[in-house]
Amino acid sequence: MGASHLSRYVRKGKYEFCAHVRELVARNMAADLMSFILPHHPEDMIADLLNRTYPAKFKLEIPVVLLGGPVKAHADELRSMIEAEVVVPDFAEVGNAVGALAGKGVKRIEITIMPASIQNPDEDFLVFSPLGRERFHVYTDAVDFATRVGKELVLDYEKRCGILEQDTQITVSRKTMSPETWPHPPLETRVIVVGVGNPMMVLKD
Repeated sequence: MGASHLSRYVRKGKYEFCAHVRELVARNMAADLMSFILPHHPEDMIADLLNRTYPAKFKLEIPVVLLGGPVKAHADELRSMIEAEVVVPDFAEVGNAVGALAGKGVKRIEITIMPASIQNPDEDFLVFSPLGRERFHVYTDAVDFATRVGKELVLDYEKRCGILEQDTQITVSRKTMSPETWPHPPLETRVIVVGVGNPMMVLKD
């Protein structure tokens, strides 16, 4: 129905209009692909070759793998524009959905620690986390708290995604900032906790 209405604006039949749109989408896919492979070549030159302005075409020595719901409809047009092995794998229409699911298994928490007062940098530290602000007398206690809270927040996120603790890999790193020859605890400490879960384990279960 949409094609019937839109085709009137360009004075084409609905089937001719659909074929034209499909070709345009394939041409845009090819242009984006070749611009990525040839980043230093002008877009006009790439467009001229894709539009068949010259009796020449691009030839790729690497396969082109298509993912996404509508890619099967554009594979033949893409093959006609570039000489390459264009592959549409099984279940290509849900490939992006699987990638989005896998992306849900990653969580990053960053917690900041700094002295409450620059006049007394050896004691009394503030910790800023997604849970709010906390205060500790000793720097090491502040670091331990930040690490523990970061891990708890990561695991809570993974649990809400349906990922078990044993299927989650957690890494903890610290970045500090202080002036040179600073003899006190860092002026700023960032505790970074990253959890990488395996959502595919949930699918297997």
